[in-house]
Amino acid sequence: MQKFWLWTTVVVLMAGLFAGGVILGLSVNEPDVAALRAETSEQQDELVSQQGRLSDLDAQLASVRTELGDVSAERTGLTTSLDAARSTVSDLEVEQSRLAVDLSNVRTQLGQAEASLETSQTRTRNLQVEVLALTESQRDLGAAIEVLQEIEVLENTKFGVNHGDAQLLVEEGYRAANNDNYGEAAKFFAESSKAYQLAKTDASEITLKAGELADLVPSGLNQTFVESHRQYRSTVFAMEAQARTYEGADYLYQIIEEFFATDEPTRSDRLRWGDLADKAEDQFELAMEALDEADTWSPGLWRRTEAMRLNTRDWRRLMLGLRFNIIDVRS
Repeated sequence: MQKFWLWTTVVVLMAGLFAGGVILGLSVNEPDVAALRAETSEQQDELVSQQGRLSDLDAQLASVRTELGDVSAERTGLTTSLDAARSTVSDLEVEQSRLAVDLSNVRTQLGQAEASLETSQTRTRNLQVEVLALTESQRDLGAAIEVLQEIEVLENTKFGVNHGDAQLLVEEGYRAANNDNYGEAAKFFAESSKAYQLAKTDASEITLKAGELADLVPSGLNQTFVESHRQYRSTVFAMEAQARTYEGADYLYQIIEEFFATDEPTRSDRLRWGDLADKAEDQFELAMEALDEADTWSPGLWRRTEAMRLNTRDWRRLMLGLRFNIIDVRS
């Protein structure tokens, strides 16, 4: 019991001492406590402020998380879209490759078509040239037929008439000479010379037409017409030779006619007859030159020119006989 009261007393005393010490400490440290309380209050306020900021940060964090979720969802959508785009690009690449092959085939076909077109155009141009050539040939042949008809008309009319007249006049000249009508013979031979000159003019016109005809006929067919042209040109010189021969014959028969009309030829008569003989000689010489030219143009007609050459030589022999027997005789 005493121990109980003792321990009780001790406990009470200790509690009193503790309380007194506490009170004493509080009284001694009351300013510090007040400062601590103030600081604690500030810290509490700051803590509250920190809690508010933390709350705001939590809210922002939640918003960011929400946004991140949206971004993630969007990224997932973009990834899906990207995958779809890649698939589309892959399909497009395959399609592009197919189109490239198709384009290459089309270009090849186009090249073949262009080559075929060029070949076709070349053939068309060649056909056009051939058609044009045939058209020109047909036109030329038509013109050639017209020219040939003109030549036939000239041969049968102008040339034929003048050449025929010249031959008839020559025959009349020989007939008159055989009948001793020497003056008439001279006149007939003079007229025949003029007729041969007209025939020469007609032959020259025909020669021009024959040249046109040879040019119009295609080269593979015109050999005959070329030769015909050369023969007509030869005829021009043949007609010139005949005209000159019978002009000389006219001079000779003037001499003969005057000689038989003169009883006693004088020196002046023989001089005049010598001049006529010289003129005849000149004409015979020119006739021979024309016949040589005729042979050059158409050697195939040599029989005609040779006959004319013999005739001219006969007249020259007559001229030499007149010189010896009449002109150069010393009186």
